[in-house]
Order: sequence, then C-alpha cells, then structure tokens
Amino acid sequence: MSCNGLKKLSSYSLFSIFNHNRKALPILKWVSATTLLTLIILTGNAFNAQAQLINTNVQTLPNKSKHFQQALSLYKQKNYQQALSLFTKIDNAAGELFAGKSNFALGNFLLAKSYLSKAAQSPNSKVQDEANYTLALSDFQLHNYARELDILHRLMNQSQAYDIQSAARKFYNETLGFLTLEQRKKVFSASDIPAVQRDVVTSVFNKVDRKTAGSLLNALKLRFNNTPDSTIIQQLENKASTYNNFPDYAPNQIHVTAPAGISYSLGVALPKFEKDTQEYKVSQAIYNGIQLAVEKFNKSDSTKKVFIHYQNTLKNDSLPQDIMTELSWNDRVDMIIGPLYSEMAAKMAPMTEQYQIPLLAPLANSDSLNFDNPYVFQANPTFKVRGKQMADFAVKQLHLDTLAVITNQNSLGMQEAFAFRDEAERLGAKVRYFFSDNLEANGFDVSKYTQYFSTDSTTVDSLHIKPVQGLYLPLTGNTAPTLINLIFTDLEAHRSNVTVLGSQEWSLVNLDPESLKEFNIYYSAINIPDETLDSVKEFRANYRNRFGIAANKYAIVGYNCAKYLLETLNSVQNPALLKEALKNNHSFKGLSSHFYFDGTHINQAVEFYKMTPKGNIKVGISN
Repeated sequence: MSCNGLKKLSSYSLFSIFNHNRKALPILKWVSATTLLTLIILTGNAFNAQAQLINTNVQTLPNKSKHFQQALSLYKQKNYQQALSLFTKIDNAAGELFAGKSNFALGNFLLAKSYLSKAAQSPNSKVQDEANYTLALSDFQLHNYARELDILHRLMNQSQAYDIQSAARKFYNETLGFLTLEQRKKVFSASDIPAVQRDVVTSVFNKVDRKTAGSLLNALKLRFNNTPDSTIIQQLENKASTYNNFPDYAPNQIHVTAPAGISYSLGVALPKFEKDTQEYKVSQAIYNGIQLAVEKFNKSDSTKKVFIHYQNTLKNDSLPQDIMTELSWNDRVDMIIGPLYSEMAAKMAPMTEQYQIPLLAPLANSDSLNFDNPYVFQANPTFKVRGKQMADFAVKQLHLDTLAVITNQNSLGMQEAFAFRDEAERLGAKVRYFFSDNLEANGFDVSKYTQYFSTDSTTVDSLHIKPVQGLYLPLTGNTAPTLINLIFTDLEAHRSNVTVLGSQEWSLVNLDPESLKEFNIYYSAINIPDETLDSVKEFRANYRNRFGIAANKYAIVGYNCAKYLLETLNSVQNPALLKEALKNNHSFKGLSSHFYFDGTHINQAVEFYKMTPKGNIKVGISN
C-alpha cells in the first residue's frame, strides 16, 4: 500500500478520488466509500444553508441551456461535485456564479472566490448581488472580516433586491457579534468604509466596560477628525452618552456568538503506515476515533460543521514546513490533531506559533516539546507530570510523609522519580531513600534495596533503617513486569508494611490475590476506559458498526482529542479564542481520560487506582 495516495481528507478531495480515480480507492483504507458520502452530506448541508440564503430566480439568469439546467438540478440535489464539473464548462456569468457557489458548498473557499469574482462583474444585477453575497460568505470563512463586512455593507445599502439586503444585514450583524477585540482592530484598520469602522467599535459597547468603550471611542475620533466623515464623531458621542448598559467590569474576553452556518476546519497530521504493520493500527485507530467525534459533532448541531483535512507526516518528499504550510495556507485549518510522535511535533511546533494554530499532540510525551510555545498542547501527561501528580496524591490524599524511591537508571521512570521527589519535598514530606541503579546490568538484584523496607528488627538495627510509609516504584519499559514481580516478592519476604506506589506498568502485572490482601498498592494511569459506562459501550458499538473492527485504546485517544477540541471550540465559538480556552478548560471528561491543563500546555490529569484481590479500582484523579 502506497503512503502517497492520500493527500487531503476534505470532502472535495475525497469525493474526487471516489468518483474520478477508482484505481486509487484500494489504498484509501482510512475511509470507506460510505464514509466519503457521509462526510459530504454532513459538511455540505451547513455550507448549502448559507449559500442558499438567497433564492436566485433562475429564470432571470442569462443562461437557459440544457447543460446549465442539468447542472442546476444536481446543485439543488446537493450533488455539488458533479454540478461543479458541469458549471465549469459553461462560459458565462451564470456558470461562473454557480461554479463559485458549488465550490463554496464543498468548502473550497479560495476556488469559490476565483469564480465569484468573475461573476460579480456581470451586468446582470441579480448575478452581481448573488456573487457578491457569496463572496462575503467566503471571506468570512477565510477570516477576511474587513472585506466581508465591506461587501455586506454595500449590499445592504446599494442592492435593489430586498432579499439580498435582508440577508446581508442579518449576516453583517451576526459577524459583528462574532469578532474578538483583536479582530475588530484589524477590521478597523483594513476596512474602506467609515460606517463599517464605526460599527465594529460601537457594536462592542455592550460587551466591554465604560473605560474600554471610551478608549475605543477616542480611537474613532482620531480616525474621523478633519475628514469628510467627521460628523460621525458627534453621532458616536451622542450614542455613548445615552448608552447605560456598559458592564461594571472589564471582562477577560468578550463573549462572542458564531453565525449560523459557520464551518470549522480540523487538520489531522498523522503518519500513513503500510496496512500490515503494528504502527498502522495506532495511526489508523486515532484517525477513526477523530472521524467519529467529528461526525457526532456535525450531527448534533445543524448550524455548525467541521471539515477534516488530512496530511500524511510520513511522506518522503514532505517536510514539516510543507505540512504546516498546506494546512495553514490551503486548508485554512483552525486547529490540528497530531503528529503522532514527539520528534515530528517538535519540528512542527515553531510553525504553529507562526500561524497561530493550536496543535494537540495525542501521544507525544516529551517534557521539552512546548516549553515556550503557547500553541502546542500535549494530551498525554509527561513522565514528569505523572511523577509530580503521584507525589501530590501520596502526600495529600494518602497522608504519607516519609517516602522512598527505587528507580531504574536510564529509563523514563527516572523522570518520574525525580519529579516525585521534588514535589513530595515541596509539599513537606521527607524522601529518606532514593535508590537509582542499572538493574538489568546488575542481574536484577533488587535485594540490596528491598531490605530497607523490612520489618525484621535485626535487619532494621544492622542497617540503621529509618522507617518510611510509602515506596515509589516508577518502573517502565519491557523489563518493568520482571522488576515488579521481583520487588514485590522481596517485600513479601521481608513482611514489609510499606504502602507501594507505582507507575502505569503496575496495571499490567498479575500479582497473587492472596498476597494483595497484605499490601496497599496504588498506581497512576491514563487512558483506561471504564467499561461499565454506557458512553464507552456506545462508542465501542458505534466504532464496530462504522469500521467493522473493534476499537483499540488508540481509537479512544483519537476520539477524546477531537471531542476535547470541538467541545472547547463550541463553547468559545470563535477559533481565535481556542488557544486560551484549551489551557483553562477544566470540565472535560473523556471516555478514558480527563483533560485538565491547569493553565499549562501539558495535560495534568492522571488517575489513581488501588490494586485489590478482586481487581483494580479507581480511587482518585489529579486536580
């Protein structure tokens, strides 16, 4: 299976491949034919709702050819791709208009503008109006808000058609309610129409305090003094003096509302492996989980839709810069999930800040990935975070104030161990022993360390042992099960009464249930679904129905990541607010993990389990 066959998972490219390149279909194992059609139906409807706000009287258009009527029939049936292929062959304003509207309905906004700009030059006023209105919608989707508002303002005041005027006014006001302060500033600088500049300022008066409103009013005065539009100043001052609904405080972020019919673009940057490889099952499952989350979002709200744009991070001829440029410039994505590994994420990270696009890495766990980058987020808690949170749990929840650590040198567990020690001591606990050794090189001899947790008085006296309440064992890697069993056997032999604290690898070992009665053993973990929950059962059933296979843990990771992004975006409405919202969203509970960034860029949510003879039970989560 080739890695180069899948370039971009927009509805346009999927539909094109499905209908016009059937030889390529066998390599598209990521998306079935049913998926292609479903995505088009889900995404197409939102765009069609916007594009069809105006009901053009087709009889007034300068074309009644058979080809045009056939294309128009396909368009009305929402078969936009086939309609587009016919409209592009019609060399007149009507063909250009509907080629633009078809591209708009497919989410190809830049292509739509190229056709619509030509149609807007038509001497037919109805074609002009419809083209300009759809141009404004396209500019909105491309975040060209000044150009969009200028077009809508002209239509509101110059069009002779009431339906155009009404639709333009409605969308103009909806856009004013959608813009952030930063976006308003850009519109104020870029707009060519003084009335638009006035409106972007005055429409925010009910969202800011009186002082902020006064500052904005002063900016307008500087803009209009000694110009033909200076009379606007008096109008503004009159309005400000009579306006009494200013909030009493300056909000951190003004509340915005997205216009009905808005679309968002989700970039997915994952490697496309050969089908029979183990890596394929990871990457494929994450993508499938993302897709399920997007489909659920699209079905849940008819006023908002999400497009998926895929980039293969494993292409030999593609650099991280190429991937980010494609996602930013051509796909105009609002957010990105991926890449899979920390190395590629580190290479893409600088460009996420340059293009100001939040990126959520699903599996990367490097502590140095995003130290100074405000746009990169890690769904997977790092080993340092896990160690820190286990210390917090041990001291605050289990009330252990004397502790010890055994860790394997040159392992990822070392990072957990150091973070555990630092946090425990910061919280006032005492780490009396910190044993670090290359345990494999020493033949897995752990007895020289485990004896420090003996209750035998002779051993205690001979080694001058200071008792500890808790022992942290962050053992990772392939040797972890062997080390866990050896250490646990020694602790049993020494009749130790220490509380054992472990890493996620402890969830994978089978200790004797009878022996567990004598110990308190806790471990930290992430991405462990509660199979008794209806939401997990529903996901697994939907996944099997959708893809014909069982969902693995990576499918749930992909679903959680997409759901977190989409729920957060839905709460703030405007993608420009997404970055800060992701850092401060404390309420998300996924199928297998929580997302809690606590003002950072690394997920701080770690769950804690207790091992019992009857099974492992969840006893807490970091917060």
